[in-house]
Amino acid sequence: MAVRWTVNTLTAQIRGELAQDANAAGGTVPDRLQDLVIEAGKHLWNDFDWRWNDREGTLTTVASSRDADAPADFHKLNQRWLAEYEADTSLTPSLRFTDNSARWQGQRDLYSASEGRPVIAMVQQDTTETTVFTWKFSLAPIPDAVYTYTYRYLSSDPWSLVFPETPLANTAAPMWPAWMDEGWRWLALVSALQAFQSGDRWQSVLGRYNSWIQHRKEENNETISFESDSIITDGYGDLAGRFGDGFYGGSQWQR
Repeated sequence: MAVRWTVNTLTAQIRGELAQDANAAGGTVPDRLQDLVIEAGKHLWNDFDWRWNDREGTLTTVASSRDADAPADFHKLNQRWLAEYEADTSLTPSLRFTDNSARWQGQRDLYSASEGRPVIAMVQQDTTETTVFTWKFSLAPIPDAVYTYTYRYLSSDPWSLVFPETPLANTAAPMWPAWMDEGWRWLALVSALQAFQSGDRWQSVLGRYNSWIQHRKEENNETISFESDSIITDGYGDLAGRFGDGFYGGSQWQR
């Protein structure tokens, strides 16, 4: 059975490998080393577009309100799987998402005097929040009714969640595939060696991490082993008729 690390157990493991008391008396888990372990977990979660991290989000507009909330764990949109549906699940004209402020401002100015079905959504900081950093979707034109859109996004790491969500406890394992724990250990150990020990041992550990991450990105960042397996035959043409002839083999299926 694979080892499942938590912040506390991985911190204790690395402290043992360092063979020294890095920060604390009495055998307790050192806070400074614990912080490095959490930082390593954040980097490993956020720095790569992991396939397992794909989520479905729902954008629900409010009539006469330009802004809609992004999920509390929102990190960034997954454009490869972006689709838009109305509340009754019938396919509707696409809502375009962007982080290009000039493009969005142009659309906003174009529709400044009217309300209607939104055609573009800008992902930006919610500056009305004064205590935490959160994202929101700003819409143009301003919605004239309630519209519901589904989209795909990548979530932020569980240690960075803010109210109303609860950050991951130091006694809990991250909700990622078990094979991620090995990389977490190597990356955290590199940081610990650099922070608490002299010498160049960290370089050999970094080499192990680099080898691990390269292999995982190539072989484990997928849920289908061969590209051809992702193509499902549509014998009756139902999906092609609804989504268009390019649905299979088109841009929707490109990795």
